[in-house]
Amino acid sequence: MDVSVHTKNFAAILLNWNAADETLSVARALQKWSALRPTLVIVDNASEAENRERLQSGARDFATILLLPENRGFAGGNNAAFRWALEHSFEFMLLINNDACIEESAAQQLFDAMRDHPTCGVAGPLVEERTAGRSYWTAGGRNMAVWPHTRRVIRQRPKER
Repeated sequence: MDVSVHTKNFAAILLNWNAADETLSVARALQKWSALRPTLVIVDNASEAENRERLQSGARDFATILLLPENRGFAGGNNAAFRWALEHSFEFMLLINNDACIEESAAQQLFDAMRDHPTCGVAGPLVEERTAGRSYWTAGGRNMAVWPHTRRVIRQRPKER
């Protein structure tokens, strides 16, 4: 593994809205990585008080928590974290949903691709569904929100290049 990304320039961003347990689970998984050491940034999108407190007490020792006064939605919440990361000179930002997981080696491949292609602004991983059997939701392609009929489900992992 080419350890080219260090804590000082790598922020992992998690958005929370009334799902502290799920958010903390993903944050703890990222914290266990051995080579990549992201700065964890958790955005709370105006969760209910009890959920917000659970998030703060569970993550205050290892994450930066941005508390938004109102729910800005998915894009608005993540944009708050992107602004914070840019203000703090982070070069790489990993956006991960609180219902997802990513292996450290997959994140390293994304960062290596970004480094190898400096004009590339965004990279995304292969997305695997958590269902019986192994199927992959997408291996690149179009914006699923705009073109939902282009959803690709494949039953075998694509061959490595």
